[in-house]
Amino acid sequence: MAFNINNFISNMGRDGLRPNLFEIILPTVSGAPNATFALKAKSTALPASSVGVASSFYFGRQAKFAGNRVFADWTVSVLMDEFDFQPGGSKGQLEQWSGLLNSHIGNIRNAGYVPPSVYMKNGTVLQYGKSGDIVGTYQMTGCFPIDVGAIPVDWGANDTIAEFSVTFAMQYWTSVSSVN
Repeated sequence: MAFNINNFISNMGRDGLRPNLFEIILPTVSGAPNATFALKAKSTALPASSVGVASSFYFGRQAKFAGNRVFADWTVSVLMDEFDFQPGGSKGQLEQWSGLLNSHIGNIRNAGYVPPSVYMKNGTVLQYGKSGDIVGTYQMTGCFPIDVGAIPVDWGANDTIAEFSVTFAMQYWTSVSSVN
């Protein structure tokens, strides 16, 4: 079969998904009902999930069976504003959340953060179409920060915006199709 560009174009029904049209929503640490903030994410990747293999031998032959699903950690690169060091800013929210899990000085968890149902939060990644409508939603269930990354400071870093990364452990993610 010969290459036909028109077949390729006609099979691209919505003109291709743009990976730069996304937003990440996280709950605030304050615990106020339905209080969220939009993380100023520069980039992320929707985490991988894989199914393990449970194998057994039978008369010298390996038989493979589907095992358990494992979800990779979720890492996000975050752009910073000067406000982000404040408690309501992205860096402040994430450092406070991490600090409630295990304090910097006492190596203890905040008493209000003892049950997992309190410290595990649900994050949302919204994928937008070119017309501004939501075309995909990913729910990161039971996530919490395991690494709030460094902020490089550099006298030679002119005309740049500071950024840091945050890595979340999570229980699982689900995909909700929002395409009309």
